Amino acid sequence: ASRNSPYVKLFLARHGTRTLAGALCLHSPRVAVYWHSAARAEHFTLRPMDLLMHEAIRCAADEGLQWFDFNPSGWLDGVAAFKRGFGAQAVRADLYSARSARTRALATLARAVKRVLRYEPRGPA
Repeated sequence: ASRNSPYVKLFLARHGTRTLAGALCLHSPRVAVYWHSAARAEHFTLRPMDLLMHEAIRCAADEGLQWFDFNPSGWLDGVAAFKRGFGAQAVRADLYSARSARTRALATLARAVKRVLRYEPRGPA
């Protein structure tokens, strides 16, 4: 917020003086990405997330962006259905990771330590 970046957009759904929900979208010159959101459960009946997504998509279109990326749904059926309600379609996206040998070694070590810490002897050997 202190940088006042044109590439970070915060959308808020308000009812009177109360904030019901918020969504954070990241913009690039061609793409808007829905990154994160939160809503107060007691106000779900007012459907604040529907309003936020409508406004976020409208904002991206008004800026002439070519793509609105809802991001993955985390295998949550309700979230996926919500996004499909806006016409979203699943798109295959290959994931590539460029980790250094040091980072890979540390991750392997961390997994080994967790296995050792979870080890519980079953009685005398």
